[in-house]
Parts: sequence; structure tokens; C-alpha cells
Amino acid sequence: RRHDVFFNPAIGDFNVHHFFSLVQMDGYNPLEIRPFRFTLPKENLEQAKKLLEQQVEDPKQTILKLLEHPFTPGEITNLIARDQMKVKGKEEDLVNGLLSLSDEQIEATFKEGYWSDHWDYDLDLILDYLRIFPDKEQELLFGREDYRFYDSVGLVRPRKETYVITKKGKVRQYGSLDESKEKAMQPGFDKDGTNWLQNTKGELVTTNLFGKLVTLAVNKFALLDPFGMGLEMEGGRPGWNDAMNGLPGLFGSGMPETLELKRLISYLRKAAPKEGKQSLPVELVEFLRSIQTALNEKLSDFAYWDQVATAREAFREKIQFTTSGEWAEVSYEELGELFEKFAQKLDQACQKALEFGKGIMPTYFTYEAKEFEPRLDEAGALYICPYGLPGAIVKSFDIVRVPYFLEGPAKYCMACAREEQDQAREMCQALKKTGVYDEKLGMYKTSESIEEMSGENGRVRSFTPGWLERESIFLHMEYKYFLGMLHAGLYKEFYEETKKALIPYQKPEVYGRSILENSSFLASSANPDPGVHGQGFVARLSGSTVEMLSMWIGMFLGEGGFVYDEQGLGLVLQPRLSKEMFDAQGMTSFTLCGNCLVTYHNEEKKDCFGEEEGKIYRMEVKTEEGTREVLGNRLPSDLAQKVREGLVKEIHGYLD
Repeated sequence: RRHDVFFNPAIGDFNVHHFFSLVQMDGYNPLEIRPFRFTLPKENLEQAKKLLEQQVEDPKQTILKLLEHPFTPGEITNLIARDQMKVKGKEEDLVNGLLSLSDEQIEATFKEGYWSDHWDYDLDLILDYLRIFPDKEQELLFGREDYRFYDSVGLVRPRKETYVITKKGKVRQYGSLDESKEKAMQPGFDKDGTNWLQNTKGELVTTNLFGKLVTLAVNKFALLDPFGMGLEMEGGRPGWNDAMNGLPGLFGSGMPETLELKRLISYLRKAAPKEGKQSLPVELVEFLRSIQTALNEKLSDFAYWDQVATAREAFREKIQFTTSGEWAEVSYEELGELFEKFAQKLDQACQKALEFGKGIMPTYFTYEAKEFEPRLDEAGALYICPYGLPGAIVKSFDIVRVPYFLEGPAKYCMACAREEQDQAREMCQALKKTGVYDEKLGMYKTSESIEEMSGENGRVRSFTPGWLERESIFLHMEYKYFLGMLHAGLYKEFYEETKKALIPYQKPEVYGRSILENSSFLASSANPDPGVHGQGFVARLSGSTVEMLSMWIGMFLGEGGFVYDEQGLGLVLQPRLSKEMFDAQGMTSFTLCGNCLVTYHNEEKKDCFGEEEGKIYRMEVKTEEGTREVLGNRLPSDLAQKVREGLVKEIHGYLD
């Protein structure tokens, strides 16, 4: 759903509101998102009856019975078919009429665990919206105050309950997640269904989108690990690579999430107003200010981590069941200063990680307790954690080096600013000299060899090398890496790599399926069976496909798209295409906003990047009123608006 708005602007802020409503006050989100259901308010019942009488011959009471409870559009149509009701006109009009009288109900459930990366994709929904509606940014951030907070039965236990001493004398983090029985027994709470955070008065806790972003940023920033680099996997689940499921037990942390947080903070710094105040729950403000205090003190990495983790645990305890209902106002100036400090800390984290990775961005860190002591209870006896093992108090950690994985470099390229472009280029060159690069296939594996990595890191060690999440060409992640190169402005490198690696360039007899469809993964040359090298396995239409769409947009629009500045609304066309993307006539086309065909004319067959970059110097715009010529690569406000509204059918852009 990342690019829904790009292809259909009518979707508006629907996805943004949906997914950000599901962000909890503690920054986590439920795993399972269910189809929307609808409820018919009692005050609209008579209108619904009239609609049914007008559009259904002899309407039966079964539809009204259905409308007494939450329903889906499919349940209405199934009921009509089952009872053989005759609808006057279009069935779709009847269903839409009933939906227009009803309220949408977001449906989700906790299910199991908190993956450390599931929040990563939320910012993409905002950026996709703003690529089409940059003039509505303030309205998006502050225009509606109905963003709720999902309330989950799943709770992350504090460290005193999860730091355990194993029978081998090692300290581990086990039993991180708890399903609160006390919470599940509260009146009206559905532990397997959808719940929303309330205050002590039983009122829903709501805010605007900016308030949600602040909530997310503060919670994630408080997860920086004891060395101040990765974000902790304390929710019981790893990040993107599910098979690294042992990492949480090893105090694992991930740089991909640090880099996503860097992106989020960068956006917040740009989007925050210069004046005014933001109203936030008082508990969140106290948490925020406790982080401010820790940042202002000259603490070691471990001491800072310990102080912030303690504040994090105190915050979660306060909001475990309800909020107090009290609010505090924080000036945007103060928030701006806080985000500046967050950004500095995250920049330090990235540079420290790059140095640790010898110029290549690491993906994972794990930690061993260097100094620790048994935890005692109030009576002085050995404290037994809920997991059933003795508790531990950790005084210091040693970092454990984990092999290179592709995700860290992919996320670094996506998060780095253009002034970091040279550093990103050097990293990409260095990565190609590691085992992550498959020289035989000209592709990138999920990681270099993990043969020496402990099996305690997860089930990934049980797979055959070059298969599934272990050292295979996992298309979703490889495509993320290519998208990162494109985002970082490494256009030459992007086209050099993708000409060898994108699926349409593969030999069908090797790939083993249509080169017009992606697979979940290709067996890499690390696999002991040479006969499967380069063969695709498991049809997949999700992750790799949306990364391909993102690349497609980046190639045809580059840094362009709809813009909003002192000139008003505009549409900028700034392709980043290689000369090979044009046909024999020097033309190539794409569809904008679902119905506007944009054709680029590049008679001299120039690359749209580099020292001799071909740029659009004039455009022809075809509307119902006729053809209009525009000099330069920016359409003025009136034409940009018509493109967005679907009133422009063709644009021709001519490159010098």
C-alpha cells in the first residue's frame, strides 16, 4: 500500500490514518490487520430502511439483522445472493449507500510479538501522500485530531523480569513479552480484537498525526542499545529477517531501525512549525523530558542507556491500562531543539557503526554481559524471573560482531543525505568485495557466510546455505538495496548493478519461471547444488514488487513530482533514466496518477544524470481545451492541479 496514492490520488490520507491509528502509545503496533468492518448508527437506521425499500424488491429482515452488528460489504452481497433478493439498479450503489450511512471500524489484533521493524513503513505512507499532495502537508499533520492509540494485551516486560542467568552461566534476555491477564479481564476489553487506549474517565485518547509522529520518535529513540548504535529488539521478535529469531535473546539490536529513525527525525525537523505548541499526554511529555535530561548529562553510553531504559519502563507502567487524561503543551521550538539532539545522537550512532563495520554499515549487533550479578528479591533470596530462571543485573556488555547482512547497507543508502553520497558510494564498492556479493550471479545475498555464527542467533543457521533467508538472493532485500542506491543518487552504479540483477534481465532457462514475475528468493551460488544457482523459488507479489514500483517512480520522476512553494503548486518532471531506457526513437513513457501518459523525448539518447545530464527544457500538455506548451520542467499551478484531478491525458517532455 506504499504507493496507493501515487496511482490513485482519491485515496487521500486513508492509509496514513489507518496505519498511524494502530501505533500504540508505547510505539509498537499489532501484528494482524484485519478487513475494515462497518457499524450503522441507530440514528441512521430509518434512512437505511428507506434505502432498502427503494432499491430492493421485498427487502427481507435478514439485511436489517445484519446491520445491527459490525458488517463488511461482502456480507451484504453474500446475503443478497443467498436470499435471492432482486436489487433495482446496481448492487454496488446499494452497498455504497449503506456504507455512506455507516461508520468505519479499524480492525486489528495483537496476535504475537512485536517485530522491531514493523513501524519502518509508516513514514513511506506519508511521503507517498506528500508526493501528490505537498500543498496539504499542514492539513495532514494537524487537520484532524481523531488519531487513536491501539491498546494491546501484549506488554514488554521490564529488564528485571527478562535478564536471566542460564544454566551455562550466560546472561540472556528471555520472556520479553507478556500477555496481561489483568488487562484482558477489564470490562469491555477484547484480547483477541480491537481495543483503543482510554483515559481514567473512559474517554478515548486521541491526537493529530504530528502527535503520533512525536510518540513514535520518542519511543524508538529510547531503544538505542548499550553502545548507542542499534535499536534494541526487546519486543521478542527480530526485524525484517524473521529467521534471525534468536537475536532478542542475545540482547540483539539493529542498525536498520536506527537508520529508519534517522529518516523519521529528519522529516520531523523539516515539518515541525516554528511557532505554537503541541498538546501531548502528560505521561509522554514526562518521558520525553527524561530523555532530554539524559542527553544533557555527560554520560557514558552504558549509563545513558541504563537511565533512558529505566525511564522507558516507568513510562510503560504509567500507561499500561489507561492514561491519566491530563495533557501538557510543548512548544514546537522545544520539540525542534529535542529533534536536533536526537539527530546528532543518531548521526554519531551511524558513524560509530560504520567505523565498527570498517566502512560497511552493519545490520545486527548482539551483546554478552561482561559484568553482572544475580538479582535478589526484597527478602535477599535469589530472584526468579517469570521465564523460570534466576534474574541478573548487568553492569557492562561486550559487543559481538555479526557477519555482514545486506539490510544495513540498503537502509543506509535510503537514509543518507546527499552530502553523504561519497561515503555511500565507498560503502557500496566495499560491500561488493565481501561475501554478500554473489560474483557468479552478479547479485546480492542476504548476507555473507554465517557458518561461524552461533546457532543461538536463530533458525537461519538450520537452513542450507543459499536457501531461504540464509545467504540466498532474497529479492525483497536486494531490491531494497537497489532502491537505496537510487535514492542516494548513485545512478551510474544503480544501472550497472540492476542490468545484471533485475529479474527481467535473467535467462528464463536458469530462472525457471517467467522473467515478468518475481520470486521470494533465488538460490545463490552458496548453495551446494550448482543446478539450482539462479533459480527462483516461491511466487511472491508483495515486498519485491513494491520495491520495484518505488524504483520505477524514482527512475521516471527522480526528485520531481508535485511540489509546493512560494510559486504555489507545481509538477516537476526530473527523470533519472539511463539512455538505454529509451527506444530507437529516443522515447519512453510512464503513467502518472493512474491516467496521465507522460512521454519523454530524448533524441540525443543522453543519460538523465551525470556530467552531461539530459534535462527537460520544454513540455507539451494535452487537455480537453487543447495543447499547451510550457518552457522548463515545471508545470504551473493550474496545470498541476488538472493533472492531479485526472483532467490531463498526456504530457510530452523534451530533453536537451
